[in-house]
Amino acid sequence: MSKNLNQVYMTNPITSNASTDLMYFMQSPYTAGTDAGMTYANFAAQFGAPYTAAALTAGNDTNVTLTLGGTPTTALLHAASITAGWTGQLSPARGGTGVNNGTSTLTLGGNLTTSGAFASTFTMTNTTSVTFPTSGTLATTSQIPSGAALTEVNDTNVTLTLGGSPTTALVNAASITAGWTGTLSGTRGGTGVNNGANTATFAGNLNFANAFTTSGNFAVTQTYTNTTNVTFPTSGTLATTSQLPTPAALTSGNDTNVTLTLGGTPATALLQAASVTAGWTGTLAVGRGGLGIGTTPSNGQIPIGNGTNYTAATITAGTGISVSNGSGTITISSSGVGSLTWNDVSGTTQAAAVNNGYIISNASQTTVTLPATAAEGSVFAVQGKGAAGWILQMNTGQVCHLGSSASSSAGSLTSTNQWDSVSIVCVTANTTFAVTSVIGNLTVA
Repeated sequence: MSKNLNQVYMTNPITSNASTDLMYFMQSPYTAGTDAGMTYANFAAQFGAPYTAAALTAGNDTNVTLTLGGTPTTALLHAASITAGWTGQLSPARGGTGVNNGTSTLTLGGNLTTSGAFASTFTMTNTTSVTFPTSGTLATTSQIPSGAALTEVNDTNVTLTLGGSPTTALVNAASITAGWTGTLSGTRGGTGVNNGANTATFAGNLNFANAFTTSGNFAVTQTYTNTTNVTFPTSGTLATTSQLPTPAALTSGNDTNVTLTLGGTPATALLQAASVTAGWTGTLAVGRGGLGIGTTPSNGQIPIGNGTNYTAATITAGTGISVSNGSGTITISSSGVGSLTWNDVSGTTQAAAVNNGYIISNASQTTVTLPATAAEGSVFAVQGKGAAGWILQMNTGQVCHLGSSASSSAGSLTSTNQWDSVSIVCVTANTTFAVTSVIGNLTVA
């Protein structure tokens, strides 16, 4: 009983074969005469052998180059190459001669014949070496001109001598040699005089004894007072002495700190008068006698040495000393009450300065305001005189203590009687003050 392929496999399955084993094949559906056999070696060679992509390469001839396209490095099952070769003769239709010239560059069989719009035939009668021009039309022997003579016509004072082959000078080299004979007449632009070895002697027309005179549209007379050696310019118009410029002075204008000294002949040094004014820029260094300070000092600043140059700075007050700086002034005072500088106040307002006292003279109440800046130890005083009394006003952030009482920030001390007075001292720079003496019953606010 026959079996189908599946039944055969299930009965006797295998996973390997020898090369000589027979392989049995049947079609599905199976019919009589459709089964066949094959050795495993043939089966593997036909269906099972893997392949590796191989390259196609080109080998070029001297005159022929092959260009491979696509993917030539993996185009084949096995590596292969194509070598370009050259056989036969390149036909005239392909740009060749159609002739095997052997080892010669090009051998023509006696004649060179070209064809086109007009046929051309070149006949060589012997070994020929001809250089053709790059352009133009070649001439024939019939077009070569015949030699013609070159002749001379002599001038009265000039003789021409022809050399070479003057009778055929138009096509052969020739030369002209000018000779000089006789004396060139005045009508020809000469002197008409044989001057021999002299540079020039003029017979009356030009007289170099004392004057050089020419005539024409404008008469010119040049008088020589002695032996003259003058070089004339190559172009331009000569100037007269009246056209020469008069010498002019160079003068100097000095700056406050700089003086110019002119040397040479400054009074006649120039064609036109001019002056030089000295100015001052920059900062004069200490090494040049300056201060080396380029900024404008503020009130009370003076130059103070810093070991190298100078620094603009104010004087610092010491213990018991006060310094008051003003425009062009520095006031140094003792900070004790007895050393106050007293000022009479006739108005109703007064800005106080450190180490100053104020006598209130106005009949109306007068306000004295402390300075916003006061060093520790600075003192102030107010003395009543006017009928309405005074107010000592603090700035924002300033407080004044009177015994156990203290003013508010930006507070005040106010007199209650005409002759009340007060003295205060700054105990904390800029902010805190204390009463050192008082006459009267002051109001602390």
